[in-house]
Amino acid sequence: MKTFLITLLSFAILLLMAFGIHTGSDGAVSFVVAYIWVLCLLGIPTAALIVLMAASMTATSDKAKKLKLAGQLAKACKKATFIGRIWRWITFLVMCAMLAYSGWIFTTVVYVISVITMAIATGIGRDAVNDLNLTAEK
Repeated sequence: MKTFLITLLSFAILLLMAFGIHTGSDGAVSFVVAYIWVLCLLGIPTAALIVLMAASMTATSDKAKKLKLAGQLAKACKKATFIGRIWRWITFLVMCAMLAYSGWIFTTVVYVISVITMAIATGIGRDAVNDLNLTAEK
């Protein structure tokens, strides 16, 4: 249900941006730009937190803390389905194109940096959890 609502929200934001560009409605475009800035301002600190959790998980020697951090990190960094990844990249590219077309170049650049930072951080988190699982099996 949560995934469906997130997908519906991203589709609604894309439609609102397309509507704003098509009709010249600055209010709709400004609302989407504000939404994108909120995502960026929440995404970059979240990525930093994921990297810090991964680093602290590998640095600690307490088994109980490692397992607790690994569970939280695995939940935060779980990989989306193939269709989910395709949908995410399509919406990302379309949103970047519409932001750039509507003249919000700096916002587009910050959005791209935020998405790439989050992708790298979740990859680091998944690698840390996988390394813990591999060392636990040995």
